[in-house]
Amino acid sequence: MHAVIYERNEVENGTLLLKVFTQFGKIKKLKIPGILKSKTRNAYFLAPATLWEFTISGNEREVVTPKEYTLIHSPYSFESSYKELASIGEVLKPMNYLKPDLEIIPLFNDLSKILYNWKCGDKLKEITLSNQFYLKFLFRMGLLNFSLQCVHCGKILSDQARYHLFSGSICNDCIKEQIYRENEFIPNLWINNGINEISNNGIFTEENEMDYRKRIIHYLKSSI
Repeated sequence: MHAVIYERNEVENGTLLLKVFTQFGKIKKLKIPGILKSKTRNAYFLAPATLWEFTISGNEREVVTPKEYTLIHSPYSFESSYKELASIGEVLKPMNYLKPDLEIIPLFNDLSKILYNWKCGDKLKEITLSNQFYLKFLFRMGLLNFSLQCVHCGKILSDQARYHLFSGSICNDCIKEQIYRENEFIPNLWINNGINEISNNGIFTEENEMDYRKRIIHYLKSSI
């Protein structure tokens, strides 16, 4: 099973708990017992944004201990720093919005391509790739339809509308009346950055926002 690590936690007895996104478009939790205390095994490369091949059994269990694991690709330089970890952490932020019951196989391919093209230290490229992945994530989640109407009241949306992960486009009035968790809203910055990224690279001339949105969908479909 190929998988990208997107979260790493250290627990008791030198054990690592990993959250990974698999080639099957699913979230899985893995446990590497005692590796932090081991004299023969190295946990250094078991870092977020690295791509691995894990051999596992017992897929139905909540947390699985892999029998073997082999590094396929790491986007980090030979002497990675906290700055590198922080910068590449930005591109992994959308993964925190995924739920265990979702299955989005194309998103794994999107993320893998971004990580293979990642070049630590090239700030402009890092920003470009992050914005590209944010847009791909929104597209794969079905959130790039950009409905012009609030899903609750039907009111035409303003620029201040927000995009809820499960409900869709919601106006500010309905946001105040409904109970939502803040972490279930897609950051508008991702959308704005994606629009700016496409615009700044001269792909489109200046047009109204809705035309941009339609063209972004076309851009994403044609670039996948």
